Parts: sequence; C-alpha cells; structure tokens
Amino acid sequence: DIIRQLMADRGPNAVSTDFLRVAYDRANGPETASVAMKKLLAQQPEEPSILAATARALEKVDEYTEAAQLYERLISHHGQSAAHDTAFCYAHAGAIDQARKVVAANLHLSIGTEQTLDLLKNVPVEMAVDLLAVDVDSVEYQIKLASLYAVADRTQEGLALLGDAKSVEDCNTACAGTAYLLLQAER
Repeated sequence: DIIRQLMADRGPNAVSTDFLRVAYDRANGPETASVAMKKLLAQQPEEPSILAATARALEKVDEYTEAAQLYERLISHHGQSAAHDTAFCYAHAGAIDQARKVVAANLHLSIGTEQTLDLLKNVPVEMAVDLLAVDVDSVEYQIKLASLYAVADRTQEGLALLGDAKSVEDCNTACAGTAYLLLQAER
C-alpha cells in the first residue's frame, strides 16, 4: 500500500505527502483521496505535511469546515498562508464570523490596526480573506486595502490611513493604495 511505502521511505514531507494526495485523487477520485489522507492523518495527527495535504483533499470534496480546522492547526507552522487557507475554508463553509476572526487575528499591520479591523466587519468576507493572500509590505496589499475602503464607502478614512503609511513605510507601496483610492473617489 502506498501509505506504508511513504512512511517506510523517508517519512512524510510536504512534497511526498502532497504527491500521495494527488496520486490518489487522479487514480481513484477526490473522495478516495480524502479517505486515504484521513487514514494517514490518523497515524500521524501532528505532522504538518499530512495536515496540509489532508486539508487540501477535504477542500476538494467541499468539506470546508473540516479543512479549515486542519489549516488552523497549521498557522503556527505556516503563518499567513495557512491563515488565508483557514479563513477561505471557513468563508466557503458559511462560517463568516469565524473567517473574519481568523483574518483579524493574522493581519500584521504597522499602522491603522483598529481602523482596519473595524473595516473588516463591514466588507464582503472574500475581500477580507484576500488580504491574507499577499504580503503586508507589498503594493498589492495596499491596493487590496484601498479597495476595501472604497467598497465600504470610507475613501477619506482610507486616504488618511495611507497618508500616515507614507510617513512610516515605503512610500511606493502606500502611494499605490492612495492612487487607487483617488481614482475610485473620482468615479
């Protein structure tokens, strides 16, 4: 059996475990893959690579709540990436409040923390989850954040926040968000 082979070779790692999941999926379908991954997880319930591969298998068969719970256990290992996957699955499972809590707990903001957390309560959950998909120090993050302020019809507040960011952080990233909000304000 392929699970015993995986364990005998070198033990689980991210590549071999995910390869196992994909192989089961392609050969036998996603339901069989999720069952196989659950069996493997039962043997090593704390192994991060097995947790991640099992969560992906569960996600593929629309078992979003269970996948979210596994991804949540990975946040201490994989940080923002696992937090994004957790929030994404909770959102797809309809656990909107739980998804927002995961986003709020895992955003690492240098300025405007309370203001942004308040904003997250009033925007579509998918947009809030999207913030975790990118690096906080990137231009893309500033544009996503600016788009949240635009959607919430809080453009002036967003401009003030980004104005503060220009003095604290790299001006280029904050300027991109400011430019986005100014364009949205003209529409």
